[in-house]
Amino acid sequence: MDIILPLIASLAAVGTPALDRETIKEEYRSITIATTSLPSCQQVGYTVDRDGLIEWSEAARARAVAAGASVEEAREKLFNDVRFEHNRLIDRFSTLIIGRNNAFTPLDFSKRARGYWKRRCEELARNEPTAGYFSEN
Repeated sequence: MDIILPLIASLAAVGTPALDRETIKEEYRSITIATTSLPSCQQVGYTVDRDGLIEWSEAARARAVAAGASVEEAREKLFNDVRFEHNRLIDRFSTLIIGRNNAFTPLDFSKRARGYWKRRCEELARNEPTAGYFSEN
């Protein structure tokens, strides 16, 4: 396995233009938003191309390696970005529930959360570079 991952990254990087760090950072951010939105978007009526997101993330990691990152750095950076965004979303909704416990009924909270995800998924389906991975049912 230790030999396979660098091999895959090097094969994926063949013909892949090296990008500057800022471009890679922006691409990782888009992948992070898309990845952390996947289950909720499916719940609010969107079809998500999981395989496409996986291919995109693998290609982005290969581009990061082509730009000079090690295979481990490229993988760990994307993993940490996704974990950070996931935790940020948990904090956001935990604060809404706990911080305003008396302000919202469960139905109110459900409507607000659904509205948030609906808007977020609409943006993902409408805007590049995520539009090809999200479509409304």
